[in-house]
Amino acid sequence: MADSRMEDEDPILPMRITHNSEQIWNGNKLEQNYNYLVYEFETEHHRYRARAYLDEIRAVALYGPFEKDAANPTPLEDIEIDQRVLAYLRRRYTEISKLGPSGYVPIA
Repeated sequence: MADSRMEDEDPILPMRITHNSEQIWNGNKLEQNYNYLVYEFETEHHRYRARAYLDEIRAVALYGPFEKDAANPTPLEDIEIDQRVLAYLRRRYTEISKLGPSGYVPIA
């Protein structure tokens, strides 16, 4: 028999979740429609962003880590992603990816 459990607490919460909707029009014709959520996380040392398009609600893309206090943040290389951020996203999405040098790659 399968074991069932409820988890009601996250190890970290986003600082902010924003819902955005952007449309690209060509005259009266809608060319593209982007409807997405942006999550912003801050840990003791870094910042992260994640974006989930609502028409692909099973997937989220994670960006970062970034320096916490940088004015123009650039992704930091060779730093492990904070497991609390991943745990938060895993509770909500089945596919998590990260932008790599040749496109998006899945995070295991």
